Amino acid sequence: MVKTKRNKKNKEKITLGNSFSGVIGGKGYALFAEAYPHFYEFEDQIAQRVKEHSKGKSNYHLLEIGCGPGPTTDALLRINPNLKVTAVEIEPQMAKEARQNLAKYGSRVKIVESDISDYLDLVGEGVFEAVASGWTLHNIERNTREKLLQKIYHSLKPEGLFVNGDKYRQSSVTQHAKDYLWSLEGIKRIGKKYIDPEWIQEWFDHMEFDEQPHIVYDEQEAIGLMKEMGYKNPRIIWRKHMEAVVIATKPKSYSKRETTELEGGIKK
Repeated sequence: MVKTKRNKKNKEKITLGNSFSGVIGGKGYALFAEAYPHFYEFEDQIAQRVKEHSKGKSNYHLLEIGCGPGPTTDALLRINPNLKVTAVEIEPQMAKEARQNLAKYGSRVKIVESDISDYLDLVGEGVFEAVASGWTLHNIERNTREKLLQKIYHSLKPEGLFVNGDKYRQSSVTQHAKDYLWSLEGIKRIGKKYIDPEWIQEWFDHMEFDEQPHIVYDEQEAIGLMKEMGYKNPRIIWRKHMEAVVIATKPKSYSKRETTELEGGIKK
């Protein structure tokens, strides 16, 4: 996830995204699963898509973006015995918990503490059979997220899978408002149960930030953008409330011109 940085020259605060730290990071993140009854179904939907894509393939290497304490990673590794995962996480506390929670998988999982954009710059083109993420990309500013989606495409092998489970705003304003209120009520209910008003407030602030125009992740805009980038058949295959799972693949063949355009779009 993308942190907040300061411009060293003028000390101006530059908000690049919404990160998980403080009381909603670390162990406080576990309450999130209790607040959202579909939490584990959501994780399994991501893992199931990878299972279908990896069937009959050996040495299947997946990159996970923003693993947090490891719930999506656990689902991926549990359902897919032939899978190896490189999970990238920028928050030190989250990375530490992921290493502890996923230790049972041994060498099948590698936790990399890094900014995902920097990491993708290093790995190059056509490296991964799949890239997956759960509840991460919506935290990143829209302009930065667009560049990241280009880098993800670049990192996939031909016919590679991209599966993203995330908070996607629906086209219906009314439905989105209902889903947003449902999410707030779940957070409030669990926060009161454990008498943790600070956790409630920090989650409320986090969710309010996610709705800002430069952050909010709109489903139709996201799918349209992926089509423009060259992703094949991006589509929503599951949704409950604000959470949806989007899948797409990289075409078996793509032009040199397309690759050059992608490189031009992501270089600094």
